[in-house]
Amino acid sequence: MKDRLFALAVAAFVLLAFWVLLGRTVVGHGSTEWIMENTVTRWCCGPQECAVAEPGELVRLYDAWLHVPTGLILRDHEGGHYVSIDSQVWRCVSPGVFRCIFLPVQA
Repeated sequence: MKDRLFALAVAAFVLLAFWVLLGRTVVGHGSTEWIMENTVTRWCCGPQECAVAEPGELVRLYDAWLHVPTGLILRDHEGGHYVSIDSQVWRCVSPGVFRCIFLPVQA
């Protein structure tokens, strides 16, 4: 009986821990929190719309960026171009809209 109660308590603790971690990622926006905390860029995305661009996901056109998986284009004159906080390219794409791109500073 004690073993069952102990196992149940451990299982409940593990489930609670996963729930808290998952909730933190959604509420805290995980790795994109820096975008959401900036008053200038917070409009770019929700927790699932911004991420580091995978290789080949974005293609530079003459005056725009193409998001290959969706075919969406973000033109240079439309705005939504910002500086990345690291050496990676970040993109914010929601259904039907390529909102923002974050590019590393060129040396």
